[in-house]
Amino acid sequence: MFGLTIGDALGAHVEFRPNSYLVANPVKDLEGGGTWGLQKGQFTDDASMALCLANSLIACQDFVPYDQLVRYKWWYRHGYMSSTGQCFDIGAATRQSIEEFEKRQRKFAHDHGIPFDQLDFLSNRDLLQAFDVKCSKDDVAGNGALMRLAPVPLFFYHNPELAIEYSGISGRITHGDDKAYDACCYYGALIIAALNGANKNELTSKTFYDKHRHWFGNRTLHPEIMAIAHGSYKKPGGYQDGIRGKGYIVNALEAALWAFWSDADSFEKGALNAVNLGDDTDTTAAIYALSWAIASTVTALVFMPKFREMNFTSAYEYLEKRFDRSVRMCASFAFSFSMGGMKAVIWTDVLQAVVILVGLLATIIQGFIAVGGIELTFSKASKGGRIQFDSGSFDPRVRHTIWSLLIGGSLNSLSMYSFNQTQIQRYMCVRTTHGAKQALFINAAGTALIILSSSLIGIILYAFYVDCDPYTAKYVSDIDQIFPYFVMDVLSSKKGLPGIFLACVFSGSLSTISSGLNSLAAVVIEDVYKGLMGRTLSDERQGLISKIFSIVLGAIVMLLTYVVSYLGSILNAALSLSGVLSGPITGVFFLGFFFPQVNRRGGLVGFLASLFVQCWIFLGAQLTKKQMKSARLPLSVANCPTPVNITIPLTTSIKANPLLGFYSISYMWYTPIGVTTVIIVGVIVSYLTRPLKSNEIDPKLIIRIRNVNCYCLPKYIHDWIRCGVKEDVNLEKKNNNDIKSLTSEENNIFHTNNSVQTLNTATKDFIPLNVVIENKVDNSYDNPVITMKD
Repeated sequence: MFGLTIGDALGAHVEFRPNSYLVANPVKDLEGGGTWGLQKGQFTDDASMALCLANSLIACQDFVPYDQLVRYKWWYRHGYMSSTGQCFDIGAATRQSIEEFEKRQRKFAHDHGIPFDQLDFLSNRDLLQAFDVKCSKDDVAGNGALMRLAPVPLFFYHNPELAIEYSGISGRITHGDDKAYDACCYYGALIIAALNGANKNELTSKTFYDKHRHWFGNRTLHPEIMAIAHGSYKKPGGYQDGIRGKGYIVNALEAALWAFWSDADSFEKGALNAVNLGDDTDTTAAIYALSWAIASTVTALVFMPKFREMNFTSAYEYLEKRFDRSVRMCASFAFSFSMGGMKAVIWTDVLQAVVILVGLLATIIQGFIAVGGIELTFSKASKGGRIQFDSGSFDPRVRHTIWSLLIGGSLNSLSMYSFNQTQIQRYMCVRTTHGAKQALFINAAGTALIILSSSLIGIILYAFYVDCDPYTAKYVSDIDQIFPYFVMDVLSSKKGLPGIFLACVFSGSLSTISSGLNSLAAVVIEDVYKGLMGRTLSDERQGLISKIFSIVLGAIVMLLTYVVSYLGSILNAALSLSGVLSGPITGVFFLGFFFPQVNRRGGLVGFLASLFVQCWIFLGAQLTKKQMKSARLPLSVANCPTPVNITIPLTTSIKANPLLGFYSISYMWYTPIGVTTVIIVGVIVSYLTRPLKSNEIDPKLIIRIRNVNCYCLPKYIHDWIRCGVKEDVNLEKKNNNDIKSLTSEENNIFHTNNSVQTLNTATKDFIPLNVVIENKVDNSYDNPVITMKD
């Protein structure tokens, strides 16, 4: 939905402009004015009608074409869901269908004796079935049916056959041609497949339709849509090869899929391609931010519900249940080495996150002003090679590439979100699983914002010091000091800014330290004091010991800062060490959750083997780092206020050591290497030492493949993946912590295609009510009034 709205707003100001105009004036970003005189970011009919459709699905909790037409009428007549409060840019076919719907409503009201002003809220099942909702002529095939479609497959994706049928019907009520019906069905099928895990190659494959033909009820697509399904849009020349983004639905679908096929895996580039066949690429920071979003989503949908269901205080209790105590102790000690009042930590983190964002935003604004504007900042960075586009190398020794950031970054982030004690304690404190999911999704957006903001500050720092680098000029002794130097050098004259920056730094530090110390104390108590030593503690004594451990561990962390200072870049050292230790931890959890046949020996040996490989690579890299200095982009001191003497070392050829190439593997690949090693060794050892049988493992300790949204796979595949481990039917029931007591405020009343009903949110049952819908509708058309008669 966000992508649909952004694409709509991106092309709004140049709508109906010919290609020749766009070649001369390519769209590069959101703009205002243009065809409709909109403000930057305002959308047109595409997003408005999609929001009407989404609102109908949510309000009715069902597919009700009559209700959809009502909301389209509200948009047409009253600006419902419009970005301007008024209807504009409506297509001729859509207008004709809505006006035909109004005519049928008047006739229907007269024939059935229903006041016309109450007919928008029709809910009687028999009356709804009697109303003909196909309001279009048979030969209408405009793109209006396709542009609004996305909410239907998003809402019904768990049932592909039903979702595709509804996708077709959704288009047919305003566009009656078979081509419109089939185009909507095919487009809906692509969205459903993507939601169920299909990758880009699968979605654009010529065999996609044949493989999913059963989704379409074995219906044969219209020849023009079938040609698209077989790849007619794969034309490298784009517009020159006949791709046209016109109002005809076949052209529209072909142009959209061409933009998707040719987007180089960049949403931004694809959107701009669709608007003007322009050119654009991803940046390293944006891709890395995406990896955090991927990790948050996977955690929210797969791992977090399982941990809440098991209700463990320490994440590593799971490993003892699944394997044995030795595996639990190894993972626990690894976490304690890497990390260095649960509810209090959560709310403290919220406040600190706000302070961090305020500090970053203030620095960005003042930084742009200091450099001379946004355009000049990016111009200097681009000329200096700081905005790199050619990062698609598969060489694992390249520090940052698209693949290392997506794969390595996602797995590294996944280890932090899914299996890190600090995060598990956070979402175990949230009252419901639904609330914890929401928190993780919000976290994904917030973390991406912080990463992108930090990257933007890096560009500002380069642009400001482009001709006098403080590190090269010896104004600072370490690269990590450039940011604070900039604040005091440039922003100290702005009252309050140095204080905001200091608060930002402390908030970032305290947010991590408070959670880390709290989690370390919990791990030490649960896994060592109570688990390894077998002690039992009262709540009061456990609280006292936890505080003592926090103080002691805090002192140790302060001492370790001295050691860290010798590891070079703090961020690089932290990510490297995290990758070394999180790889084995993530891998052993993967073994436990997804490989039922792996036994305790496989888990333990796999973990230790992975830890050995990771430590070997990390220590080798640290010991040989002087021999393999990575090439840095050039820096200048030409315009420093005082002369600077710089010694440039001569380059000498040395005999290549084969191990140097191995040790120079990017730190982004540490976690994937660790995970892969655990899985391979763990599975092999388990099969050599008698793998577990299906009746030897508790089903509660396995994540069902259905939980990963693979509902479309046949049952025998699910059973094969689970290695015969039966599903525990009790896992279908909600955790008691997530069920609220029923109160009158928790009964939601809404329309369905059967009758007006109330939803009991505690039992999820529908209770029929005797109601009369009053003629009380406010001007927003959002809240029709329902009056209880009995």
